[in-house]
Amino acid sequence: MQINYILLGQRIRAFRTKKGITQMELAERIDRSAAYMSYVETAYKSCSLDTLVMVANELNVSTDDLLIDSLTNTIKNLPQFSRTAATMKCGCYLIL
Repeated sequence: MQINYILLGQRIRAFRTKKGITQMELAERIDRSAAYMSYVETAYKSCSLDTLVMVANELNVSTDDLLIDSLTNTIKNLPQFSRTAATMKCGCYLIL
């Protein structure tokens, strides 16, 4: 599976600006440089899983929210019969 780092960076920027946080503020909160955050947001560099989790926590979003464009095995992408079978097998109910 390939992560789309361009879309990941765009999502980070969108959530960051929606929260009214600058790159410098986000970088300071996760102990990274503003230049590094700029590189991540422009897909010049990729970030580690640890950094991705710290960014998500600071932005108060899930890592799924940031990676949604790279996810292929989401519940929305499963065929109807697979969702039903998975629900019956585990006894869990999903509200969609």
